[in-house]
Amino acid sequence: MKDARTIAIAPSDFIKSRLLNINPKFRLNINYLFHLFQQHEVNSMLHSVGHMLRTVTVGTLTAKGFCERLKNKDGELGSKTFSILANVRGSREYFSKMAMDVKWLIRRLGPPTLFITCSMAEWYSEPFIGYLRKINSDLPNVDKMTPAELCATYPVNVSIHFNQKWNAIFKNLIKKGVFGEVEEFFYRIEYQARGAGHTHTLLWVKDAPVIGKNTTEEIKAYINNVRSCAIPDAETSPTLHELVNRFQRHRCNKYCTKLYKHNNKLYRKCRFGFQRPEKSDLELHDSRMSGCEQ
Repeated sequence: MKDARTIAIAPSDFIKSRLLNINPKFRLNINYLFHLFQQHEVNSMLHSVGHMLRTVTVGTLTAKGFCERLKNKDGELGSKTFSILANVRGSREYFSKMAMDVKWLIRRLGPPTLFITCSMAEWYSEPFIGYLRKINSDLPNVDKMTPAELCATYPVNVSIHFNQKWNAIFKNLIKKGVFGEVEEFFYRIEYQARGAGHTHTLLWVKDAPVIGKNTTEEIKAYINNVRSCAIPDAETSPTLHELVNRFQRHRCNKYCTKLYKHNNKLYRKCRFGFQRPEKSDLELHDSRMSGCEQ
């Protein structure tokens, strides 16, 4: 990565050159991907350690001096060691730093207006699955692979596709005002057990009605304007009808169904509370009245 080059290259640039190389052997080797991921985490930790050793009150600190102060339970080092993992994505310290950013936004702007979650549903994207088959047409049995097998074999392509799709949705829909003028936002990307990316987003919409400042009718009118629980008509909107039924309806399965024992009898129940009672009109529930945390 470094010794074989006369021109210095950053570790992240080296990793990108491997993953985006015209030769797909690097991004198709799962073990090599985990190796690059580990290398990236080690580099992030080394950078954090070096920064900590240079910013202690006694000046530049050697590794020996660091160990001695750590054994003596030095209070300053105890607080600075927390930041060592702050740059490592997925660590508790990394998300603690993000949580402080969110708490600061809530303190400055109040509670977020909307919570939005998006999943890429990569198995059902026919154009993307066709793209994977086309660019890897020279590999054996690629035409016989299921969408799940294709996505598991080419995780780099899936991640790039997800990133570009999410950026397009956020830039061209959310920030353009589909829910109103976005004053501030925060989102994080998570990966499900199968490796599929999804986002959790908080939006602070400018001039959006809030409880305590606006009437119930004003709040209801805004909610009804930005969301709908109705299933689109199959005749007038067949595509939207199919998408809502496929992706926006919960169907109980082994993942959500749990066994409960009551009066020596076993019952099956969805841990997400489905099926829920149908409502013809929008109802607002004040969390302070129900005893839930705000």
